[in-house]
Amino acid sequence: IHLTGNNILLTWTKADCATQYRIEYASDPSNGASWTALGNATTNAFWQGETTGNPTRFYRIVSLP
Repeated sequence: IHLTGNNILLTWTKADCATQYRIEYASDPSNGASWTALGNATTNAFWQGETTGNPTRFYRIVSLP
């Protein structure tokens, strides 16, 4: 996770088994039902969006076949 100005930039290494990636966020990562997708899946190994602010968010990248 990198901050560029007030924008969040996520980067990751592509997985051999994946053709797309879904970016998700949650304010309570221990609650499995709280994870929410941020837009459509991407084929890139980066995602830029959202401005920093409250509440605190946790992010994860889900690889898709």
